[in-house]
Amino acid sequence: MASLLSYFWPAADTDHQEEIPETTPYTVTIPLNEKPLVAKSMYKVLEGRLQKWYKHQQSRSSNLLRVRGYSAAQDTFESVEVITDHWPTVLEYIEDKNPDNATKTKFCLDLAKAVLNLHNNDFPHGAIRGDNVYVRTDGVCVLGLPALLDKPSPKDLEDYKRWLSPEIREPALYKNIRVDHYKDYHGNYRLPNDIYMLSSTFTEIFTGTTPTIQPIPTNAKDLAVRQLFVLPEDDDKAGKLADIPGDILPIIKQMRNMTPVHRYNADKTVDALIKPSLARRPSGNYINSKVVARGVLHAQKY
Repeated sequence: MASLLSYFWPAADTDHQEEIPETTPYTVTIPLNEKPLVAKSMYKVLEGRLQKWYKHQQSRSSNLLRVRGYSAAQDTFESVEVITDHWPTVLEYIEDKNPDNATKTKFCLDLAKAVLNLHNNDFPHGAIRGDNVYVRTDGVCVLGLPALLDKPSPKDLEDYKRWLSPEIREPALYKNIRVDHYKDYHGNYRLPNDIYMLSSTFTEIFTGTTPTIQPIPTNAKDLAVRQLFVLPEDDDKAGKLADIPGDILPIIKQMRNMTPVHRYNADKTVDALIKPSLARRPSGNYINSKVVARGVLHAQKY
């Protein structure tokens, strides 16, 4: 019988963290499905990200799903069990409660603040989706467990392609056309990828579905200009973009820019959601959302 390697964290210091409603602990089993030596290496990466997650969840109003501990069979490392809080997903909540757009916008702001907390610590999440976002009993929307490896597996690339940014899906293409002067596109999770995934999740919150995948242009000019403000549609989604409030849609579109550094960063996403009637240039100047689509916006620093 394999021996267990377990670690359970102490309760949070409530003097430095907001009061979190009590809930029944929930166990998430993460299969590693590799030979023992490979699985052990994967486990070390996973363990490091869980420990960083625990550190980030301690900050006040972190809006992150609380992890209580984890365990693994240290002989085989076939899987890791992670103990978390348990709440309904945001999609389940919306289906059950049918909240108004003001509440949905508040959920988006909660998530943007969660991402900002992570990005301020240079921590890409990599798994932002409607089924990995939860609503606590106090109405706060919290972000679920991060991707536990540095890049998506082939299965993740297929299962989550509607959320993943184009430079994660097609890193070789982005590397060849030297987008943003980067030469190191290898499919690893980056902060701009989170913003793209967040835009897909915002779309889910308002419409119940995710945008379709657009073809990726093969030159930097078209990448920056032609698809700068396109949200994909197809026949079965006809009319669903109309469910997104008119002052939120420009924010989502800017978050979906095909060029990573032309997307909003987390800070600007939070600012735009607080003042959704205004869009914001990456250079920092506010402009009316009605004219945001008239030109190419300047790059911003991540």
